[in-house]
Amino acid sequence: VPFEGEADFIPVHGPSGDPKKTLFLFTYGRIERPRWVPRTGFPPYRRITGFRSDRSALETLQSIGGVGNQEILPLELIDEWHYHGDTALYPFGPGQEFLLAYLEVLSPRSQQDLRRRLGDRLIPLDPEDGRRFAANSFQIETNYYGDRVFLLLTPDGLTGRFYAQIRERGVIPCPVDVSEFLEKGGGA
Repeated sequence: VPFEGEADFIPVHGPSGDPKKTLFLFTYGRIERPRWVPRTGFPPYRRITGFRSDRSALETLQSIGGVGNQEILPLELIDEWHYHGDTALYPFGPGQEFLLAYLEVLSPRSQQDLRRRLGDRLIPLDPEDGRRFAANSFQIETNYYGDRVFLLLTPDGLTGRFYAQIRERGVIPCPVDVSEFLEKGGGA
């Protein structure tokens, strides 16, 4: 059963970072064979590898000890450019209780489920930020700056609204320009 691992299995802790109320987000998409598609530029083609996890992995994930007592929310990806859940979803904050989400790459039902489950802890990304892989970030927690969380964003050049949403939740965004990696790596 195709399953990519933590890139498609994302924990979001409960309010105030309560790990006992963790919701696991399992992202999947329709598995297809890798293929080449034409594009403008050089090279004149782009390899599409498609989604990495299949919905059938959900049953196995639900039976794993230690996760079995936590809820798993399946979310269907519909845009192959965002082939992993971690390119569209990112839990952050002092307790990893908030979720940045590029909702446009999820099926309508998955969008509804995510909104219903997370409420005001869900921060929808503007399409401009979502296409720039704003959710493909990571954080560093430190006590040096007064128990702040630093979110290192990739790439730089995101919207001011995005940065404001991060700061409103007590997190200091630290943009890092990784455009060269994006250009040469072909993704996030």
